[in-house]
Amino acid sequence: MGLDNEKVMIMLEKSMTPEQLKKLIFQAIRTVNEEKTPIEIVGKTENESAVLISKNEYEKLQSELNWNQDAEMEIVQKRMRDNSGFTDITNGIDWDNL
Repeated sequence: MGLDNEKVMIMLEKSMTPEQLKKLIFQAIRTVNEEKTPIEIVGKTENESAVLISKNEYEKLQSELNWNQDAEMEIVQKRMRDNSGFTDITNGIDWDNL
């Protein structure tokens, strides 16, 4: 006996336990793809928890992360070439003033 769409949508929350997700996995996948709303899968501990997002949102995050890393690397390489970026890390790094 399946659940009708209205009941499934009411049951889908922004956070779910793994047991709840097992029952509604296909609807959850559809929801994160259509609504671009992540669903937190709440485990017993933080290390057992996860977030379900659409593949498109994941790829956007990866692209943004890679872009930021590339931009930071360009700054590092420029400072290495012109020696303008010497940073004394003896007492830690003041990331806000790099």
